[in-house]
Amino acid sequence: MDGVLYMKLLKATKTAFTELFKAHDEFFYYCTLVTTGEGNCPYISAWSWQALKNYMDQEHISKDEIVDYKWSYADSPYCAYGWEHFKEVEEYVLANKPKNIDDAEDWFSWENALLDTMEVVMSTLDEQGVFGMGARRKCMLVNAEVMPPDYTNTLRALRLNDKEDIKVWLQEAAEGVAGYIEGHTEG
Repeated sequence: MDGVLYMKLLKATKTAFTELFKAHDEFFYYCTLVTTGEGNCPYISAWSWQALKNYMDQEHISKDEIVDYKWSYADSPYCAYGWEHFKEVEEYVLANKPKNIDDAEDWFSWENALLDTMEVVMSTLDEQGVFGMGARRKCMLVNAEVMPPDYTNTLRALRLNDKEDIKVWLQEAAEGVAGYIEGHTEG
């Protein structure tokens, strides 16, 4: 894990989520740190039940279509919330990610290090109580994701959350690790 990236990302992510929760007294059920498959600067996204209801009403989306939106980082009104706090992270990422995308070994090494750092940041914030405690936390999916989604998002979700608490997400949005999910017992 890159210690400099970790410190910068921890500070930015904590500030963004703290400001989000302070500005919007809502019941959040999905909080994530997202990057792209190109290994770009991460940013936060979140959904609350109130924001989802407002979105569904405004966009005239039926209850049958809700699953297409409720786990979508991009459709959330809180996608990239607090982006201004990620300036130092963005500069660091731009300066340190491989310039030659054709060098697969360097590229995969960078992407894995970035995703590992994102996961540790979300775990640290969870341990600090940023996402709530007790029942409030149990009702929230916390994750570090790559988009477009792949099975590693599911693996990180299983490490960051108690499997029992994210059953709905596992059924509706998890990516292709059914055998692993069935045998996974740790939270």
